[in-house]
Amino acid sequence: MKIKSKLPRELRGSLRYFFNYHRPYNIKKRRLKENIVLCNEPILGIASVMRSGGNLIIRLLDGHSQIRNYPSEFLFGVVSDYTIRGMRESLLPIFNNFQRSKAIFNELSKTDRGPVHQSFHGFGKSGGDNFPFEYSRKLHEKFFLKLTNQNSVKSRDIMNNYLSGFFNAYFNCQSLYGQDKKYTATYWPCFARFKENVERFFSIYPDGKLIHMLRNPFSWAGSAKKRRPKEFSKDYMDDYWGLSTKNAIYLKNKYLEKYILIDFTSLVTNTVESMQALCIQLCLRYEKSMELPTFNRMPIVANSQVKANQRFGMVPDVIDAYKQVLTKDDIAFVENCFMDLYQEAKKASINP
Repeated sequence: MKIKSKLPRELRGSLRYFFNYHRPYNIKKRRLKENIVLCNEPILGIASVMRSGGNLIIRLLDGHSQIRNYPSEFLFGVVSDYTIRGMRESLLPIFNNFQRSKAIFNELSKTDRGPVHQSFHGFGKSGGDNFPFEYSRKLHEKFFLKLTNQNSVKSRDIMNNYLSGFFNAYFNCQSLYGQDKKYTATYWPCFARFKENVERFFSIYPDGKLIHMLRNPFSWAGSAKKRRPKEFSKDYMDDYWGLSTKNAIYLKNKYLEKYILIDFTSLVTNTVESMQALCIQLCLRYEKSMELPTFNRMPIVANSQVKANQRFGMVPDVIDAYKQVLTKDDIAFVENCFMDLYQEAKKASINP
């Protein structure tokens, strides 16, 4: 372990990638002979800026019997946060008929190394959680190539094949099977910072839905500053929270019921009512599992920057946690620059 810890970050990632690809699974040969479970449902994407409750809503949807949950934040190689170390911004891809299947798979998976990392270290966000995550990238690729050789190379088919390959290569996935699936849910932090992402999404998934978590700017600023104190500034907040919220208003007016705004405070304080209202929007049946954050149907602690708030269930304390982080000057500029925008966007959010 000491030797491994001294290796450069990029090399450690490459080694994990290599050993996952060549890891022997006794189950592989049996799985290859079986029929692949197709995952062709439309995507339900969480498109809001980070620190807005995206992890919370995706965890509340995790246990629903009509949803499959994709566990990484970079599905299809989408990166919308330029402050992530070692990663460049990348929009939702569009494919043409001349690209080779293997090249397409590499493009889709090159940025999304989350599943490979999690297969070695387990899935965890905060609070020391490490949930089992049995995944084979090699088998994922084999399933993808097999399916892609059987159908067209339209972007929708390619993405369906990628997701089908993933969930069949994710051995301990609790939501793979079921005849009544409606959506595959995923969290794309900052997806709505780029309107082009959303336009591409609905061109590929006209039957898909996007959820935008709207967090009070004071609460968001406190969480963002706690997470990245060196980067936090008025320009930083305007580039992330401000731009994302302005786009949310525009996108809601354009796509109507396809683009759903949920107020973070309402979700935390009135969870049952908020999730019931969301189910109506998504044409889902309400299930008790939607009241508790889970990963792979196992309870998980809150993804909070405050250690005391890293506990199971809903944590209302996160709403006012900013008071311990923001200065008087911070509160003044947030009040002057962002509260009116928040109130305007809040009018378009679903009412519990």
